[in-house]
Amino acid sequence: MTGGGTGIAALYLFAKRNKKIIAVLGAKDKNCLPYIERFKSACEELFLTTENGEVGYKGLVTDKLEEIIEKTQPECCINCGPEPMVKEAIKKEGRYINPEKIYSSIDFLTKCGIGLCGSCATSKGYRSCVDGNFLKSGQI
Repeated sequence: MTGGGTGIAALYLFAKRNKKIIAVLGAKDKNCLPYIERFKSACEELFLTTENGEVGYKGLVTDKLEEIIEKTQPECCINCGPEPMVKEAIKKEGRYINPEKIYSSIDFLTKCGIGLCGSCATSKGYRSCVDGNFLKSGQI
C-alpha cells in the first residue's frame, strides 16, 4: 500500500481491516502524516518518508518503493495520492506485479461532484466522482 499526502487517510481502512498490510507513506513533513500511530498498530510493516527528512527516509514516497517491493514481494498494490505519485508508483510496481493487481486512487480536486465539470477526470476520461476513486492501472 502506497500513500502520499492526503491520500494517506483513505488507506487507513485498508490497513485496519487486513493485518498483513505493508504500507509506504510519505508527505511533505511530519505534520502531514496522519494516523501514524494507528498505521503502526494496524500494519505488518510501515515505511515512512518525508520530503524534509523529519520522519523516516528523506525524499518522496516513491524513492524507496522498488527496494521495498523487492524485499516484501507483495501480491497486489493499492495506491492513493496525487497523480504524479500514483503514476510513478504504478510504473515501479508494474515491474514486479501484474498490472491487473495494482489499484489506484488519484486525489483530484472535485468541484461539481456529479461528473459535469470534469475536474476530477483522468487523462483517459474516468471521473472519480462518477466512476469511483479506485482504478486499475490501465484506466489512469
